[in-house]
Amino acid sequence: MHSPPEPAMTLIVKVKRKRLTQRPKGMAALSENNPLQLSPDSFYIGTSQVFGRPGKFHWSIYSTDENCNILRVHWAVTPGTDFAEGVVYEDIASLRTYSETNVLTFVCANISGVRMPPLDVFRTLAGTVFANTPHGYSSVKENRDRNITCRTWLLRLLKAMMDKGYVSRPPDTLQTVKEIEKCIIEISIEVEDKLLDDTFSEAHVIDI
Repeated sequence: MHSPPEPAMTLIVKVKRKRLTQRPKGMAALSENNPLQLSPDSFYIGTSQVFGRPGKFHWSIYSTDENCNILRVHWAVTPGTDFAEGVVYEDIASLRTYSETNVLTFVCANISGVRMPPLDVFRTLAGTVFANTPHGYSSVKENRDRNITCRTWLLRLLKAMMDKGYVSRPPDTLQTVKEIEKCIIEISIEVEDKLLDDTFSEAHVIDI
């Protein structure tokens, strides 16, 4: 099973979780919230709901090992630290359409051709995406003013992995980070629209 990396350039935040047993109220079309079926040894990009901001999403990496244990890595708030946000690592038992706080996952896209680096190498890449300010700034506003977001962090990390030879995309797939980003955004908006017209049932697990 994955083990969270040792603290270095990244900020490690332990998140205590409890299981949600009821679906969110007013969303009758939702599924029974079974675990999403992810493939072993795969690298997924997931988008989830940002309340009150249609068309905007929280972006996360979900990396699976040979036993489908899931490591979630994302740029997120880091309470109790000197910085507003940072790289957060979480071992999670399963990924479901909606969380214990009713946050919906819209898309979980398997990015074919990605070879997950050793965790120490990955930690270094993830922790130096924003080279001059690896932990960002002391407020979320300062981060956003400088285009430091969960999306820009993830996409720059993916580009760094490409540059280091950890990504070898099949020829019949989207080749650039920009193309992958555009595809994920378009599908996420389509899925979110289903929520707005009350036909959303569960997250879309796709291969791109």
